[in-house]
Amino acid sequence: MEELIRREKDPNKSTSSRHFVRSQTLTKSSEYIRKFLEIAKNDETRREKFELENEEKEEEEEEEEEEDDR
Repeated sequence: MEELIRREKDPNKSTSSRHFVRSQTLTKSSEYIRKFLEIAKNDETRREKFELENEEKEEEEEEEEEEDDR
């Protein structure tokens, strides 16, 4: 990516070449953003699943305690 930026700043390159490099840089950036969002979404899903499992366990423990109290 640094190489792409370095090429973009080179004054000897033609304008179309700089535009091409810029579009490649944006494509790479959008790929990274897409991957990051996918990871964040997976993490959020995993967290929600974990919280649901914990709630179910707590409810089961409360029910068991109520049965033991009887």
